[in-house]
Amino acid sequence: MSAPQAADAGNGDSRPVLTLWNSVCSEWTKVRSLRSTAYLLAATVGVSLVLTTAYSFVAASEFHAPSGDSSGPLDPSDPTGMALFSVLLAQLAIMAFGVLVMTGEYATHTIQPSLTAQPRRGQLFAAKAIVTVTVSLITGAVSGLGAFTAGQVVLASQGVPTANLSQPHVLRAVLGVGIYFALIGLLALAVGAITRATSGGLAIMIIGGLMLPNLAALLPAPWDANVQRYWPTVAGLQITNVESDPGMLQPWNGAGLLAAFAGLAVAVAITELLRRDA
Repeated sequence: MSAPQAADAGNGDSRPVLTLWNSVCSEWTKVRSLRSTAYLLAATVGVSLVLTTAYSFVAASEFHAPSGDSSGPLDPSDPTGMALFSVLLAQLAIMAFGVLVMTGEYATHTIQPSLTAQPRRGQLFAAKAIVTVTVSLITGAVSGLGAFTAGQVVLASQGVPTANLSQPHVLRAVLGVGIYFALIGLLALAVGAITRATSGGLAIMIIGGLMLPNLAALLPAPWDANVQRYWPTVAGLQITNVESDPGMLQPWNGAGLLAAFAGLAVAVAITELLRRDA
């Protein structure tokens, strides 16, 4: 008899089944008791602040260069986009966090006690998802606000035009970091549940989320533009842009595509969790 069947077959077991709220509290206790969680979340915020500060000084020097011309992610004419460019690297820590929330229990062989306490596997995954999304959302919002503030302070000190949160779409872009991180964390959690291996889950997230979209530029037209336009992580990242790229999906449409893809991954993860033995 498989583990899921064994759990369902215990009709004579008088143990109370945990509610979703109990499961969420239990998962939160697990997450905050791990040192790796604090390290990864601190790294997310720290990388955002450090890189943004460095990028801001580089952008300011380009702004004052004799040519007065600058383009690309460090373009000081887009102070918000320049400040949030660090999201590209900071998301690596969120990917690792999401994967580890699931694979950590398999690596330490604590998944069986978790399933004993909460035999409803779908509810167990839902609790992990709620904790992962909430932590990733808050971490992303803090990282986005911190990076934006640090970037504007440095640019202002160097006499470069800055942005503020009252300008059109700036607040959406800054808080969009939290939305993007929440979706990336959920996707990473699902990948971790499917692979059950930290190295495999991280490899899939890094290759699929960061490397393959860049390699799409090697494809012949119009495949290169179409792949990049509809690649889930690239589309989702558009919510952190103030100005919409005409070659990409609109910010909220892109976030919706990433959310749909993460939802599909969650459905596969739950199916695997129910079907396979722990």
